[in-house]
Amino acid sequence: AGYDWPQYEHGIYIDDKDDVWLGGGGEKDAHVLKFTRGGKFVMQIGRSNQSKGNADTNNLHRPADAWVHPKTNEVFVADGYGNRRVAVFDADTGKFKRMWGAFANKPTDDDSCAVRSRKEFPDGPGPDQFNVVHALRVSNDGMVYVADRENRRVQSFTLDGKFVKQVYRYNAPFARNLALSPDP
Repeated sequence: AGYDWPQYEHGIYIDDKDDVWLGGGGEKDAHVLKFTRGGKFVMQIGRSNQSKGNADTNNLHRPADAWVHPKTNEVFVADGYGNRRVAVFDADTGKFKRMWGAFANKPTDDDSCAVRSRKEFPDGPGPDQFNVVHALRVSNDGMVYVADRENRRVQSFTLDGKFVKQVYRYNAPFARNLALSPDP
């Protein structure tokens, strides 16, 4: 009681306080859930079937992953199957803080997970929007790494969403997931 279970669970993450974050990849999934490790419901960000697109600061759309940065107590959400953005919320209250798209652009409302072939990629740095923000991680030094799965690239940003650089491999599947080394 008190929360909407995802239509299709996608992405589970345990933060530094042992809270469990869960997203959903189904068409109606417009939210992430937060539970204690013991399974007690803590919070829901967004509401099922309520997404109004990338400009919506109350709901998500098919979020694939979440990551809490302990130093800022913010949850970064890979809001990428339906939306094309990174969305950031306060990890205790769920209050919206900011969002951004590829290259720190304003995200568009194109709801597409189409796989692109190499010949479809333009010359230069690649498409100006994400195409399935599938995973993200925030490093200890505050860099945000975003796996842009269908564009086959990983982009890095500052905590406030300023674009830093990217790595891409258009000739092979790439950027399906991310992992950070525990070695300092």
